[in-house]
Amino acid sequence: MIRSRSYQYPLLQRVFSLLVVLLCFSGAAIHASSAVEQIISLKGMPSFTQRHHALHKLTASQLGTGADQFIDFMRAQRVPENMRPVDYMSLVNDSFNLMVKHDIRAEELLKLIVSVIPNASADEVWRDYAVQKLGYTLDRIDISKESLEAGFVMLERAMKGDFSRVQGTALIVALKLSDACGDAYPFLKKSALGQSALICAQNSDAVLIDRVTALQVAGLCDSPGALDYSRSILLRKNTKTAESMLFISAIAVLGERGTSEDLILLNKHRLSPDIRIRSATTSAISKIRAAN
Repeated sequence: MIRSRSYQYPLLQRVFSLLVVLLCFSGAAIHASSAVEQIISLKGMPSFTQRHHALHKLTASQLGTGADQFIDFMRAQRVPENMRPVDYMSLVNDSFNLMVKHDIRAEELLKLIVSVIPNASADEVWRDYAVQKLGYTLDRIDISKESLEAGFVMLERAMKGDFSRVQGTALIVALKLSDACGDAYPFLKKSALGQSALICAQNSDAVLIDRVTALQVAGLCDSPGALDYSRSILLRKNTKTAESMLFISAIAVLGERGTSEDLILLNKHRLSPDIRIRSATTSAISKIRAAN
């Protein structure tokens, strides 16, 4: 039996519609793949700004599809032509953050940063970023116990100064994880963390920026000795210009933990020629007066 054209037309229309949908889906996949390739390209174009915008427009599905490429981009640490290293690191940082945010390959990303932290030949900024990222991968439930254990071991080592120039960052991460993870990992308890921080702050051989951060962490943990050490810094007759940030950190500790007796010590620095010291002193005095 020969079917009429009126019967065939709706069937052809449905087939045509299906083809259009398939073609659109294929086109979207090609577009997503193309966007990822442009973001991670080692060529001089697109510009960093164009890549950055494209990265933040990707959907979770597109990020998942391009996960292998993004992880390779992070691991390779090759800066594209004509791009500043700081901009490359920004792309790496944002790629990592977006993948973790959308629960994409979190365990693999944790393993990557755990391998970066002890690597003395790795870029200094990349190693610091890797330590930072322990702060929001070690508290996840979608990562195996073995990988988490390796991450906590690495954090403890970084926190205690095993790796150059990341100790301060590690102490901040440890403080962030302290309340949630301190019971399972004693080195993260406030008492132990504060003591580790104070040791770093008092270590004249440690990197200055790490000492600055460490003193603040010791103060926030109310570590025994942090207040007295901070007072001793303010009592010094001569403070090297290079150590002014440690001086400011000591003022901040007094503001958080000091008593009314410390006002006399702080008042001596209200008219410091360094505007940062004047500002920190004013803030600390206000906090002590408010608390007493």
